[in-house]
Amino acid sequence: MPVLYVYTTYTLFFMALLVACVVTAALLGTYLSLSAKKDAVFFTYLLVHAALLLMVLAKLLELVSPLRATADAYLAFQKAAVCGAVPALFAFPAVLWKCGKNRRLALLSLVFAAGAAGSLACIPLQTPKWAADGAPAAALLLFSAFVFFWRKDIFPALSELSIDTFMDKIEDAVLIFDRSRKLIDRNWKAQAMFPSLGPASTAEDFFRCIASRAAGALPPLSLEDGAPPAEFGLREGAETSWYRFRAAAVRQKNGVRVATVAALHDVTERTVLLRALEEKNRALQALNADLERYIGITCLLESEEEKERSWAVIREKIGKSIAQLLSDLEALEARMDVRDEAAAGRLDEMIQSCRTVMSSIRQAVEQGADAAGAEEKGVTS
Repeated sequence: MPVLYVYTTYTLFFMALLVACVVTAALLGTYLSLSAKKDAVFFTYLLVHAALLLMVLAKLLELVSPLRATADAYLAFQKAAVCGAVPALFAFPAVLWKCGKNRRLALLSLVFAAGAAGSLACIPLQTPKWAADGAPAAALLLFSAFVFFWRKDIFPALSELSIDTFMDKIEDAVLIFDRSRKLIDRNWKAQAMFPSLGPASTAEDFFRCIASRAAGALPPLSLEDGAPPAEFGLREGAETSWYRFRAAAVRQKNGVRVATVAALHDVTERTVLLRALEEKNRALQALNADLERYIGITCLLESEEEKERSWAVIREKIGKSIAQLLSDLEALEARMDVRDEAAAGRLDEMIQSCRTVMSSIRQAVEQGADAAGAEEKGVTS
């Protein structure tokens, strides 16, 4: 029986190439198995991947076979396996198209599938030996390269719009607790805010972390259904940041609660703006009180020149103050996030209060001026 000399430079090169392909395919397959959603596209990918790996392993066994008969048997197996691998390759772009993926992506996958199928066609055809020996590796590398470089378009779980990626990109701190109130996951923001929490932490540990850093009175916090949102301040160094706490239950289709998602939304800017509006409102009310006092004093003055001078001072002071406060209110209102429904009612109420006070001030000024004019006209008569 003919014996083959296996360990030549030629065979060692292709053996190393095929082993590298197997390792690469294993790493890519493991990565996608852990991250990608298990749908039709994923299982079709596994089918093509398995078929190409089978071709690579058969070629590797052919190269290391010491007997001619064994090598010929593995070569015959490869020629038969091509009939199954090629349809599997073309099934992948068909599934991409059927699943509603990007049409350009489906056409691009068809190009790569055709290239991989063309490489495999070198095995049964009368081609140079080096082309037939490198065909399985070329097909596997072409297909793996396409899947790797366009993985975010092929598998939604790996894209920038996936839930996991989105959770790590949002600015809210999100924590997930199971039915036993044990922390099972959190995003980067929550990890940065509460580094002391770990896999064994519970909801009570989370609430204690909040209480230890609370700035002022802490409202009731709960993970139960129907619990109202709560706002509180947390000390962060020398500054205080304000957050709104919400909790929502995650349920199965049968209504059984399986987890609770807690979120902390940063409302620092909104809270600062509302407090600034409150300051402006208090300033307007104080201005109105001063105006009433000035009017009372002016009416007691006997000299018409003193009255006129006093009214001029009142008009100048009140006019400038109203103009400045109105400008500040409009600037604060423009900066307020109109999408914040919780702050919308409070903002409208405060602005309406400010406008009421300003209207009262204008009315008082006009009435005082009319009274002074009438008194001056009576004296003249």
